[in-house]
Amino acid sequence: MLVEISTGVMVSGILFLTFTHYLVYFVTKKVIEANNNVAVREAKAKAKSIEKNAKFLLKEAEIKAKEYEAQHRQEFQKKLAEMENIEQEKIKELTTREIELQQKKMEAERLKSQYQKKLKEVEKLLEKSASLSKEEARETILKQVEEEEKQRILHIIKKYEREAKERGKEIANYLIAQATTRYAG
Repeated sequence: MLVEISTGVMVSGILFLTFTHYLVYFVTKKVIEANNNVAVREAKAKAKSIEKNAKFLLKEAEIKAKEYEAQHRQEFQKKLAEMENIEQEKIKELTTREIELQQKKMEAERLKSQYQKKLKEVEKLLEKSASLSKEEARETILKQVEEEEKQRILHIIKKYEREAKERGKEIANYLIAQATTRYAG
């Protein structure tokens, strides 16, 4: 009987320990699950907060980017308009200078024509007054006129050459500016 009682007590003790162990296990499991649920909820709340903050920062960055783009677009359009105005002014200036150059060429032709006409008049006058032959009169007049007009003609020619060079440089600079503008644009 003692063995039976002791076996009964042992079995009761084992059952009690098993039950206690199961109870501790069950309670621990529930505590862990509760802690996990709290941690998951906190993580979800933190994730939502981070997501909300990220969306706010994204919107802020988009607004700044649009402002930056608008500002630079306005600056670019302003510079483009300025360049177009400068281009129009240069074209007008070049056209005016070209017209002036054509007028000066026509004036030079007119002066040359007048020179030829006066030369013939002087030839005739010398032939009559000095009874020189046509060739002799011509030689004399040519030498005299050549000396008088040489400097004047040289001056006119150099003036036209200088203007032509200036015009060429302006056209070259204009073309370079156009190419640079188009390349940069």
